[in-house]
Amino acid sequence: MTIENIKHRLLDKEELQEIDFEYQAGIEFIFWYYDMGDTVSNEDLITGINVVLSKLRAGLDYPVAEYESDREVTTLMGFTLGQILHESFNWKWIYVNDSDLDFGGYTIVNPETNFGISIEDLFFKTIFYKKEIHFTELGALLLDHKAPKLDHSGFEIYQPWKYDYSALFTKRNSEPEKKNSTLENVPEQKIEVKKSFWKRLFGGQ
Repeated sequence: MTIENIKHRLLDKEELQEIDFEYQAGIEFIFWYYDMGDTVSNEDLITGINVVLSKLRAGLDYPVAEYESDREVTTLMGFTLGQILHESFNWKWIYVNDSDLDFGGYTIVNPETNFGISIEDLFFKTIFYKKEIHFTELGALLLDHKAPKLDHSGFEIYQPWKYDYSALFTKRNSEPEKKNSTLENVPEQKIEVKKSFWKRLFGGQ
């Protein structure tokens, strides 16, 4: 299967703006549970997402009225991860609307278009099915410009609730650490919280 065989569309400008808003909201949501300081790197954000997921598993006390369910919070964290990949590594957003597949919705796809992550499913399904997501390892792999592909013959969606990726991550962890890795060179980025975010969540306060 290739991405050309999948029914999908590119996102319009309004959808991309909304995703960027969700990314800003995701950063602020992470700050409720994990202080990243005045500047954050992509690695900080990956750690922060992992903290939020751990809180969800333990029973999250939702701090923001607009995000008050597992589905809403996991989708928010999914958009945050996706926008990291979009802004820093040129991944592209698509919307999959293929009824013949067991995944769909907003999906972030790598530049080679042979690997994608279903944003609305990634965290929710792993929480729902209580499956190991290997998110620390996944995040490090993604920031190192690599993808945990089980099938190298075509397009693949990461589905840890369905397939076992542990062997891939075990192999990676056993490899000698490389110096001057891409992860070490990821540039820090200033957090810029848009005014629309505060207006939407706190009524303009």
